[in-house]
Amino acid sequence: MTSSTETGHPSRSASHRWKIQPKEFRAIFDPSAFPKLTYLLYEIKWGSSTKFWRKWCPNTPTQHAEINCLENDFKAIHHRPSVRCSIIWFLSWSPCGLCCRLIIHFLRAHPKVSLQIYIGRLFRLRDERNRQGLRDLVSSGVNIYIMSLPAYDYCWRTFVDHRVREDDIYWPCYFTPWMIFYMLEFQCILQVMMAIWTPARCRRLSPSGSALRSSQKYSRAAKMRSVRLGYPKSKEQEVALSRRFTT
Repeated sequence: MTSSTETGHPSRSASHRWKIQPKEFRAIFDPSAFPKLTYLLYEIKWGSSTKFWRKWCPNTPTQHAEINCLENDFKAIHHRPSVRCSIIWFLSWSPCGLCCRLIIHFLRAHPKVSLQIYIGRLFRLRDERNRQGLRDLVSSGVNIYIMSLPAYDYCWRTFVDHRVREDDIYWPCYFTPWMIFYMLEFQCILQVMMAIWTPARCRRLSPSGSALRSSQKYSRAAKMRSVRLGYPKSKEQEVALSRRFTT
């Protein structure tokens, strides 16, 4: 993994060595696919500066991408506790329940930090721990969005090593049905938190008929094929992880 500090949009004369390859980005962020890897692309802005610190990190054999990022990439935040810091994440999979709790611990330990998260897919969306984790993040002030076509295009222009001018725009229209599906599912998750809609009414928002059967099939496939590593085996391990962000 490499890193880069940039001002505004990256120029063509800037180094491309730290960026993701186009084929890699397409494979990891395609919402219709179920890769075993999770990529986290992020940018950090300090105070009123116009400069961004941009980088990306994957999950490892022992850590989810979110934990890898918090433990290894955000150490500089500990040395600037009085400076406001804005962070934007672009995640190929949404955080699991544990990662949501650790993110909340991190933000409570760093009150000057604000976080926005853009999500490509919902990870194991039928697991109530993951659903509650997303609700807890929103309750803690984290703005969460399902990635739209402009978000994919921004990531393509900012984090991907494409050097052909014709590749400046990334606008895969076949993503649209999947984005709508995940947006509706995410709204249902949040409606429980706000106690506005009943579960039956949320279900009416989901695809019906053959589309519903198709979505259920893909949900089962995602559960079987999506592998998130490093989940703690006990409550003690979770407490030990959370202490890393609060001490």
